[in-house]
Amino acid sequence: MKQIQWNIVKYEPKYRNEVLQLMDFVQNHRTIPEEFIWWFENNPTKDLNIYLAVYNDKIIGMSCHNTFKMLIDGKEQIVTFPLNVITHPDYRGQGIFSKLELANEEHAKKMGFLFMLSFPNAVSTPIFLNRLGWKKIEPSLLYFRPLKCDALTKKSKYLTWALPAIKLNLLFFRDTCLDNYGLSTEEATEFGIWTDEIYEANKDLLSNCIVRSKEYLNWRFIQDPNKKYTLFKVKDGNVIVGYIVLGIISKKNLTIGYAANSLLIPDYHHLYFQIQNSFNSYHKSSGADLILYWGSPFYQKASKPYLSGYLPYPRKLYFIYKINSTTQLKHNFKNYRNWFFQLGDLDFF
Repeated sequence: MKQIQWNIVKYEPKYRNEVLQLMDFVQNHRTIPEEFIWWFENNPTKDLNIYLAVYNDKIIGMSCHNTFKMLIDGKEQIVTFPLNVITHPDYRGQGIFSKLELANEEHAKKMGFLFMLSFPNAVSTPIFLNRLGWKKIEPSLLYFRPLKCDALTKKSKYLTWALPAIKLNLLFFRDTCLDNYGLSTEEATEFGIWTDEIYEANKDLLSNCIVRSKEYLNWRFIQDPNKKYTLFKVKDGNVIVGYIVLGIISKKNLTIGYAANSLLIPDYHHLYFQIQNSFNSYHKSSGADLILYWGSPFYQKASKPYLSGYLPYPRKLYFIYKINSTTQLKHNFKNYRNWFFQLGDLDFF
């Protein structure tokens, strides 16, 4: 296709309907207006970083960043993440992806955000790394706990190799009964003031993670218009000692259950897997084929994943970064062990 002259326009809510039409057409699934408003326009940081490619008064591309408050080197900072980059197929090859992304990055610099993170897909990764100067962080390990056997291996060619281990796993590992540890769980409809108390109890241990405040968690998991999460308090008697947010998603013929977010008072960190495994029946009843877990060193007092029924997943989670300013950063970005993310923090998959 011959090169055309198109313009970069900053997003305003008046463009929302046309943007949603482009998203629906390119992604082949519907994004409801409520989801777009919640995810971008109502983000607690109040930073709206979306740029559009416009040609002949028609929106032919868009690039969205979202911002989150993170705890970095003991200080709270705003960090920006590229989330959606979309180009109408009739206008690909015009450099729209790169130019819109650079507009997002320039906005981030002007706002004083020190660096950016991304969890790109296989298509966008080479563009970020080779054209836009982003750098790789070591890949993170993923683990899975099987809930079914034959159906699981039939649905995923990546798990066929693990059939003997899956059979042994289902034979030897059972659901955990929290009564044995003096704990119980209770479904909740919102995050209360106890959320901030749990976060403060962990603050000296946390490093390089999203700030898990009541405001953020209610926005992220309770106000989600798709209602795809369930929140449970973890209690020791009448005392709330933690929480766990459960999610479920379908990907490539697999139905995956996962802990989207969880934080426990430090004295209970060693029981993390027992608490997660107490929900195996819940995931089964939701139709999950497996439970996915992102191996994080934060719960280092907990037992190893493989001692709690988890097997190595044949794929790893990659993420990348780009620094806007080095004057205030001491962080070793490339070591994934220096980060603490969970699978629901940013809808990674």
